Amino acid sequence: AESEERDRQREAALAASGELQVRMDVLLLFSGTGGASVSDTRAGLASGVLRAFDGRGVDPRQLRIQGVKVFADGIPRSHTAWFAQPYGTPHDCGAMVVAGDTSAERVAELTEIIRLVDAAGLQVGVHATGDATATVAIDAMADVLRASSSGLHHYVIHADFLGTAELASLAAEGIGFTTNPDIARASAPIAPGLVG
Repeated sequence: AESEERDRQREAALAASGELQVRMDVLLLFSGTGGASVSDTRAGLASGVLRAFDGRGVDPRQLRIQGVKVFADGIPRSHTAWFAQPYGTPHDCGAMVVAGDTSAERVAELTEIIRLVDAAGLQVGVHATGDATATVAIDAMADVLRASSSGLHHYVIHADFLGTAELASLAAEGIGFTTNPDIARASAPIAPGLVG
């Protein structure tokens, strides 16, 4: 938390001085890369961090807190991605890394996290590598957006194993998708050995 605050102060100082040469949209991370929870999200939203750039002479068109990143799963190589079919060793489906003891509890936790962030007027970027995680993230975002008047466009991050049905759902629901070509290129040769 201290290093993140130092980063925000440094970014704000650069923006206020005119030295920030690119537009930056910042994503907050309340739970790290695993264990995302409703309680961490509530605490993070209530912490005052959303006003981190207020009163610092920062133009919000140059630097702004855009949203919250949620790690819903990890990566196949560490067997922390959740797939519909068993993979790797120990040849099971993996699991989401959201708080909860069962898949159903984790999905409910993720849905409530998305709802809280949407209600705060922020976008949600959900890290979802496995196909099962991406599917439930899309469904959760769609459910939240249908009940919301925020007009926000949430998005799935990575989702390297999306099928055509999931891609169609993204388009139909107005949900975005972002990927990292360098990660995709590096993982493509090893993906068949990891997930079949």
